[in-house]
Amino acid sequence: MKKFPILCLFLLVVAAGCYKDKGNYSYHGFNQLIINNFDTGKGYRVNFNDTLMIAPTIANTTSNPPAANYTYQWSVRVFNGFEDSVDSVIAVTSALRVRETLTPGNYVLTFRLTDNLTGLTYQKKAPLLVSSLVYEGFFVLNNVSGTPRLDMLSYNSSSGAFTQYPDVLKQEGSELTLQGQPYQVFCGTYTPQNINPQNYGIWLLTSSLCTRVNQETLGWNDSYTIASNMVGEVPASFAPQHIIQGGAVGAYPDIFLWADSNLYNDPTLASQYIFKYVTMNEYTTQSPTFPAFPYVCLSGAYPGAAAAYDTRARQFALAAGWSSVTFSPAPANDSLPTGKDMVYMEYNYSNNCYAVLKDPTPNPVYYLLRWPLRGVKAYYKPITAPDIANATNFAVSPSQGYLFYSVGGKVYEYDPAIQTSKLMLDLGSNTVTYLAFSNFFNRTSNTTYASWNNDLLVGACDQGGANGTLGLYTVPPVNGQIQPVYQWSGFGKIVSVSYRER
Repeated sequence: MKKFPILCLFLLVVAAGCYKDKGNYSYHGFNQLIINNFDTGKGYRVNFNDTLMIAPTIANTTSNPPAANYTYQWSVRVFNGFEDSVDSVIAVTSALRVRETLTPGNYVLTFRLTDNLTGLTYQKKAPLLVSSLVYEGFFVLNNVSGTPRLDMLSYNSSSGAFTQYPDVLKQEGSELTLQGQPYQVFCGTYTPQNINPQNYGIWLLTSSLCTRVNQETLGWNDSYTIASNMVGEVPASFAPQHIIQGGAVGAYPDIFLWADSNLYNDPTLASQYIFKYVTMNEYTTQSPTFPAFPYVCLSGAYPGAAAAYDTRARQFALAAGWSSVTFSPAPANDSLPTGKDMVYMEYNYSNNCYAVLKDPTPNPVYYLLRWPLRGVKAYYKPITAPDIANATNFAVSPSQGYLFYSVGGKVYEYDPAIQTSKLMLDLGSNTVTYLAFSNFFNRTSNTTYASWNNDLLVGACDQGGANGTLGLYTVPPVNGQIQPVYQWSGFGKIVSVSYRER
C-alpha cells in the first residue's frame, strides 16, 4: 500500500531537476573538411604526355578551425569492363601537377584528404579521360601523288569539334611506312568487352601489306602483320584487299578477309580473335574454290550467317553460322536471282542485304535487290535511273533505304519505292571517289554515333587526283535535299574512311 506515495515522491524529484536545467549546454563539435573546386561531374580530360593540373580548395565547417595538418593522395583506377584494378598513387601533394603517361582511355581519378588531427579521411572521385591525337575520329586513307597516306579527323567529344592531322602515322612517330596502292582503312571491335589490351583493330590494307597498328599509339612492329594474326602457312606476299565485319551491336563480330577472289574468316567467338589461312569460298571441303565477289553480307549476330556471291556461277552462296567452313548455294525458296553480274553489295544495320546486279549482256539492265539475311527476297526490280550504267560508287541509306550512286562529280539518290532518281550533289569538274554510310558498332549507346550512322560520307578530288575533300551529309526523308554537316579539305584521292570509336 506504500508504493503510490513513493512513486509520487520520485516524480517530484525528477520534475524539480528538470526545472533547474536552464538548457545552457555548450556543444563542442569537431571541425570537418569540405573539398571544393574538384569536378566530379564532367571530370577531366588530358592528352597523353600532357600535364594534368588540378588545384582543389579546402573549406572548414567551423569558424575558427585549427591549423591545417593534412595529408594528400591522388590515385587513378582503371575499369576494364569486368573489375576495377588496384589504385595507383600518382601524387601526394595538395595540388595535382603530373605529366600523364597512362595509356589513352577512361579512368577514375580519386583525391583523398586526411585530417591528421582527427584521423578522418575525405575523398572525391571524378572521371578522367586520357586522350590523344588518334583517340577518336575518322581515319582517311588517301592516295597522294601515287603514295598512300593516312590522315586523321580527330574528334573531341567534349567540344564537338574535329581537328585535322595529315599523315598521322608520321605525326605519331609510327614505325610503319605505307607503300603500294591504298585499298582500305578499317577500324573495328573484336569483342564487346575489353578482355585484352588489343581488343580493337585498326587495319591498313595496301597492295603490298595488310597490317594492324597499335590501337592507342599507331605504333607498329612485325607482330601486327596479317601473317602474325593468322594460323596456317601464310605466304610472305599475302596481302588481302578488303576486310569486312558484321554489323550487329554488342555481339562478337564475324570478320572476313577477301584476297584475290578468296575468302578467309575470323569468327571471333570461336577462334580467339585470329584469322585462319583456310579458304572458305567452297561448296564442300574437297571442292575447288569459287571466285567470290569482294564483299560478304554479315549480320554479326548469332548464329553468324553470311552471304557471298559466286561470280563464276552467278549465284548467291550462304554460310549458316560461325562454325561454318564452307558455303552452300542459296536455296531456291529464298527466290534470290541467279545469272546476273554483281556490281555492288552491302549489309547495314537495317538488317537487310542490298545488291546492285546487271545482265551479263552488252546493254545490261541494272537491278536493285533487297533481302533480309537468312530470309527470302523482299525487293527485286530494275533500276530506272539516269546514268546508272556509268556509276562508280554506291551506298544505301540504312534509315531511308535510298540507293545513292555517283557519276563523275554528281551524286544521285534513287528511291526504290517510287523508282525515281534525284540529283543531290553536283561537284562540277571534281570526281567523287568515295561514297558510304558509316556502320558504328556502338550506335545504340552513343547518340552522336546514332546520328552519324545515318549521314552520307562523300569524298571527291580534282581530275589530277589532288585537292581532295570529304563531306558528311544528312539524308532527310521524303527525298529531301541532303544537307552538309561537316566539310573538310586538304586530302589527296580518298579511297577509304573508317571511324575509330570509343
